[in-house]
Amino acid sequence: MDLCMTDKQVGEFENAYGIAVQQAAPGMTILNGVPCRPFNKERTNLLLLAQSLASRAFVDADLIYEGGDPLVANAFSGKCQNNWRLLAASLSSDPEEALLTVLTTYLQSPAAVVLGPERRHTKASGGTRLEEAFGPLLKVAAQTVCPAAGDDALKRLYSHSAEKAARVVSAQAPHLCAALWGAPPRELRCVMLEAAKVAGASRAVVSVCCPALVAGVSGGAAELDAILGRLLYEVRGLPPDTLFCLDEFDLVLSGSRVSLSLLYDAVLNRSFRFMATLVSASPLVRIKPLAGLASSVVPVCVTSPARGAILSELRTSFSQADVTAGPPTLNTILQWASSGDQPDPIAAVEMARWVASASRQAARGEAYPDDVLEMVADWPPPEDPSWSDTGREAGSA
Repeated sequence: MDLCMTDKQVGEFENAYGIAVQQAAPGMTILNGVPCRPFNKERTNLLLLAQSLASRAFVDADLIYEGGDPLVANAFSGKCQNNWRLLAASLSSDPEEALLTVLTTYLQSPAAVVLGPERRHTKASGGTRLEEAFGPLLKVAAQTVCPAAGDDALKRLYSHSAEKAARVVSAQAPHLCAALWGAPPRELRCVMLEAAKVAGASRAVVSVCCPALVAGVSGGAAELDAILGRLLYEVRGLPPDTLFCLDEFDLVLSGSRVSLSLLYDAVLNRSFRFMATLVSASPLVRIKPLAGLASSVVPVCVTSPARGAILSELRTSFSQADVTAGPPTLNTILQWASSGDQPDPIAAVEMARWVASASRQAARGEAYPDDVLEMVADWPPPEDPSWSDTGREAGSA
């Protein structure tokens, strides 16, 4: 998704603070000459890479923090490449929110006032007020989802599954929920968020990271059931038309009679409306005998895009940046993004955009395989397979 700023905001950046705003590629914005303090120099260039799962920010590689805040200092310890330093910070997937965080928290830039009031006004109708009503669990693991237009590439790659999930939770039937399964967790989450932006256009959407709910928990049924019960209790305090996106929901479902009864009550008696991603299909098997619950939770099997569709999106990413890339370059990206025979479409598109932007910044009209290899040179080799999606699924089988 692209950074959306009004003409007035762009004008204020340029006229009041001397910042040149450039849309380098889809989802990639460069702000040249951002004032900052306290650093070894008064201005830095800032690159914001907006992605569906989280945004990333980059500053000048030679920018050195001279303040006393250890958390801010740690953020400027990220790796450097091609004269850019990765800001080691967790940023929102909402690009406007991410930019405001970078300007205020990390760069302490006076230019943040250009976005501040506008951003608060934008969120006043739902984001901030809704989050103030979060209970203890939701404060740890939940956030509101910005109803932005979304990422066009991801929309095209996952359009069928996202539209199906959106139709389920947008239906007039008050008890219908969607359970997404069949693809790696990162792809499932992308489909869920893309569907939420369609289904949640006129209502609040809250994303819940279920791994954060169970971090440090031994995994016993009683503990998981207690977490699920508290979560379902807290969501009752939010507006009844709120749509919940539950990431890796099977982590909090023990499969016990208690957990199924809690879910049954929430969906059928209290109209708890949700979309959920499931790493394993076992929860669908467990609820199948419960006719009422099974008829309310609609499975949506997500399949990874075909190789040809991914290649088409890679070509689009380069063409939108006015950079050409031949088959060797595209195949190098796919090979890097592949685990086994299946490439990760999200990683491939993100890499293509990053390589295209770097080539454009270097005034090169074509990207080569060596450009891709240079980008990935600092990536460590694979280690413990339990960190991968495949290893995790095998461990939980």
